[in-house]
Amino acid sequence: MENYHIKRILVVDDDESSCLMVQHFLRREGYDCQSTTVSNNVLAMLEKDDFSLVISDIVMPEMNGVDLVRKIRLEHPGVDTIMMTGYTEEYTYSDIIQAGAADFIEKPFRLPELKAKIERVGREQRLLKEIQENQERIIQQNAVLEEAYSQLQSLHQRMEREHHVVEEVLAKDLEESNIALKIIQKHREQDRTELGRSVIYNIRDLVFPHLYRLEHGVLSKAQLSACIQEIKGALENVISPFPRFLSGKGLSPAEIRIAEMIKAGKTNKEITVMLSISDGTVRTHRERIRKKLGLTNQKSNLQTYLHSLQ
Repeated sequence: MENYHIKRILVVDDDESSCLMVQHFLRREGYDCQSTTVSNNVLAMLEKDDFSLVISDIVMPEMNGVDLVRKIRLEHPGVDTIMMTGYTEEYTYSDIIQAGAADFIEKPFRLPELKAKIERVGREQRLLKEIQENQERIIQQNAVLEEAYSQLQSLHQRMEREHHVVEEVLAKDLEESNIALKIIQKHREQDRTELGRSVIYNIRDLVFPHLYRLEHGVLSKAQLSACIQEIKGALENVISPFPRFLSGKGLSPAEIRIAEMIKAGKTNKEITVMLSISDGTVRTHRERIRKKLGLTNQKSNLQTYLHSLQ
């Protein structure tokens, strides 16, 4: 059984029989689970052990569940909570969620229902971790870009020093030398500008849309896996000349993404699933790509042609 990122669970309920019932069930399901009937013990237990999730009753004598959730969010922000609620007029669903709970389950409940909620929290923790890892990769790429920019600056400074040497040695050819150096400098600046634009384009238009889908979309397991692969591919393409070539041919970001999928051997059906678009939209993009690459009315295989551009 896949428990995602839920490592250890702490069950809190002043009703000992209910507490032990949930604990025994979760252990049978493969979770490392501990329990306590005293809510005042929870924060100390979280300090001592590495728990990923707290499942707590809301009405308890020492400290009620809502106050407990607030303290957990304040002192242990990485720990999620699921509240077990019976009938109570004192707290509403919005009170529980606003306090910071990830979910709630109403007593009496079926144990498989509780398991399903735990698995959902686990999936959300996994997705959050993957998003954070992708953000760290982007930060690392930005560091590489800053280093490249620094090297370009050093190169420019070295060229300026060489320019002065040329002025002294070739005084008679000063005008021609200045013109040549200005042309070189202009090309260097254009190359640096193009490099920066290309990288920004790749990250903004090829990576961020997928991160947004991960954070805000409701994806199937297949779509989620495909989206993660798209992010990895887009990050690898940050330094690849292929997207820049296609962009130079006038392809839009969406057309470039589809061209990369076609190049990778993806079918129309696979592309519709990965990008959540219709088959007709994919076919329209294919026609536009062929037109912009000069393949209209030709029998050339688009995938073979894209491979030839490497």
